[in-house]
Formats: sequence, structure tokens, C-alpha cells
Amino acid sequence: MNTSYMMKRLFGILIILTIALSIVHSDETKTDVSTLEEIYERMANTASQSVVSITVDRESDETEKANEQEETPIIPMMRSAPIKRPVGVVTGTIIDSDGYIVTTYFNIRGKLNKITVTLADGKKHDAKLIGYDGRRDIALLKIDVYGLPVIKKGDVKNLKIGQMIVAMGINPDSTAPTVTPGIISAVNRFYGWFIQTDARVNFGNVGGPLLNTNGELLGITCYSSDSPNFMWGQSSGVGFVTTIDKIEETLPALKKGKKSKGDKPAFLGVKFPQNTEDSDEEGAKIEGILPDTAAEKAGLKNGDVITEFDGRKVSSIVDLRQAIFLKSAGDRVKIKFTRDGKEVSKKIILGDRPTRPTQ
Repeated sequence: MNTSYMMKRLFGILIILTIALSIVHSDETKTDVSTLEEIYERMANTASQSVVSITVDRESDETEKANEQEETPIIPMMRSAPIKRPVGVVTGTIIDSDGYIVTTYFNIRGKLNKITVTLADGKKHDAKLIGYDGRRDIALLKIDVYGLPVIKKGDVKNLKIGQMIVAMGINPDSTAPTVTPGIISAVNRFYGWFIQTDARVNFGNVGGPLLNTNGELLGITCYSSDSPNFMWGQSSGVGFVTTIDKIEETLPALKKGKKSKGDKPAFLGVKFPQNTEDSDEEGAKIEGILPDTAAEKAGLKNGDVITEFDGRKVSSIVDLRQAIFLKSAGDRVKIKFTRDGKEVSKKIILGDRPTRPTQ
């Protein structure tokens, strides 16, 4: 058997193996695609009955203003972002089987004449605005329907960057939900109240649920990116989601009628050390006091260590920043701090957050 024959035979075998591997890889790819499609279908089918459309009838002068640029209090650090109020159908999510529905504060802000909710079965119901919190971008509606389907809550304590999710909204004709895939691109944004996603978030689907691959509720989509397209309600790949655990913390107050626009973010007026990695001290140590601020008026001093803010334990600077983030200018809060080894309590009236704040 000569060398030429052996080479030809070997070459033929290699061709056959290549074709066989291509077929196997193709089958695996088809299987992967089929699996992904099944996941998206399961996610959509599981939650679709809990996604509702909301039609908001505002007074005419507010409707006219809605066509102009205005500022948003949704996330204070971005409150200079020009936006336009959504016109037409917006999205909501059933959060309680007794007729409670959450959506974004931005979706329902303004002088309202009427709010109508359309359920997945096409039936329309008058809705009452029970409460809202502009800082967290949450609003709570109520309809007189009971036994509504609620999405099972997912685990938000162990979210991972890159985790696959979908954002659901409602079609403009209100007949079916929309499904937008994406991933979690950041966690613990804005002091732990929001997660970030690259799913396309816009005026049509904000207020809808964000789901994990099991179809479980992780949160409610709220904020679109601060981009040139944001004023038209479009996303450039940066959207924010209020996590379900934070929503549940807020629900009791909303059910009792809390209504806070949150358009005046609070400001304490203190500075912190730049490097705290080597510190074992629990609390938020003050390194500087800004003049004519709530901190100065309350008599706080350099070296004070804040350990409690309005009933919330403060173990770190991040804890304090989160607690301040949840307040509005003019709020009266009680703080506890240590000074020279002694615990001190003071009541403080928080100031208005400047354009370029420290804390």
C-alpha cells in the first residue's frame, strides 16, 4: 500500500469526521436554541396573567406640559435628565390578589381625572390611586377585584451579574404582553434599592415585572438611561429595576395612603474619610461638616460616628447614604452617634440636596 493511497484515505476520513462533528454541533445548537425558546415561553406564560395595562386620563393643562421636557425625581443623582411623560397605555403588575397593582410613580404623576386598568382577560376596571413614593418610583393602585393572580417572588439576595432575565410590558393595543430579554448588568445600584439591566426598558414596559428564568418576580422596571433618547422614553441599554424586597418594605405605607413626590432629595451635609477599608469601626465616621447644613445646625462634629439614622442601624457609610437617599428635604429624623465614647441622640431637620452634593 503506497504512501499516496494512505494520504488520500486519511484525508477522506478527516472529511467524514468533520462533517459528522458539524452535524453533531448543529444538533446541539438547535437543542440550545430550543431550550432558550422554551425558557422565554415559560417565563412569559407564567407571568402574563399578572401584567396589566393602565390608561391614565390627566387634566388638559398637565397633558400639554407632558409634551414638554421636565425633571424627574425618580433617582436624585439623575434628576436633571430631561424626560417626556408617557402618552397612551402604560404597564402595571398585580402585587396582591386583593386588587392591588404596582406601577411607576412617573406613569401616574400629574393631575388625574381617571385611571383605568385592563386585566389580561380584557376586562376594564376603574382604579384608585392609593399611594406613591417618587423617590423609589413606586405607585400603588387598587381595583375592586379579588382573587387576582400574583407572580411568585424570586430570590433577590443572590442575584448575579450576567444572570438572564426578561422584562415584561404591555402592547399598545392592550391585548397581550411584550417580552424583552436581557441580563442583569449590575446589582445594588443606588445604595441597594435598584438593579441595572440591559433589557430594553421604555415608556411602554416600565411598571412591568422583571423575571428570572423560572418566571419569578425580581422587581418592577422603572428608570430608563440618562441618554439623548431618554426624553422620548427609549433605552440605550441602561435600565433600572426596583427590587421586590424593597417594594414590599414600602407597600404597608403605601396601603395606608403615603403620597410623597420625592422631588426634594434630603441632604445632611457631612464628609467621610476617603479610605475606610482598614477601619474596624462600626458606623459612619464624619470627617468634615459643610457650612449652613443640617449637620452644622444640629451640632455634629468631626470624629462623630453615626450609628443610627431614623431608626435604621448604620454599620457603614453605605448604610447612612442609603438611609439619607430614602428621605426628603424637610423630613425630621432622629440620629444616634458616638462622641468621645458616649452615645448621643439628636433630632435633625434634613436640608435640600444641592446640585453637586457630598452627603
